[in-house]
Amino acid sequence: MRNWVFVFALLALVSCGKRESPQELAAHVQIQANAPIKCTVQITINAPPAKVWGILSDIADWPKWQSDITQTALGSPAGPGALFSWTSGGTSVHSAIQLFQPDQSIAWTGRVLNFHAIHVWTLAPLPDGGTLVTTTESMNGWLITFFYSSAELLQSDQRWLNALKVAAEH
Repeated sequence: MRNWVFVFALLALVSCGKRESPQELAAHVQIQANAPIKCTVQITINAPPAKVWGILSDIADWPKWQSDITQTALGSPAGPGALFSWTSGGTSVHSAIQLFQPDQSIAWTGRVLNFHAIHVWTLAPLPDGGTLVTTTESMNGWLITFFYSSAELLQSDQRWLNALKVAAEH
């Protein structure tokens, strides 16, 4: 009996550790480190951060430059706490902006069924006037690895970056 009490006490102590929510992670420019699906991709864009930011943060215009996205709906102007939905590859995603730092970073959380994502974008000015754009994303949820992989996420995020580059350099 004493062994069971010890096991329950140990489990209680382990579960007491505070875990940051996806919203808190995104607000701190972080993804879920232990998510089964994640990736980080970078690209150099020959345009200043303000121009790149203007394109990336204009959610309503995403379908105009990112061919994977067919529809967006934003309930309020883009900013912290703004809710939006978008359709990519026939899948509707419900998202909320958690971090909105003009010309620097934007992060949102997203949900499809029981799958949850954190998507973080950072923009860094380069000495030549260009911008280094980094996108980091994590996805988790019950059985997600049966439907999607880190390799697929990497390909998707690379397409986003390539499309953003074309739009910003045009």
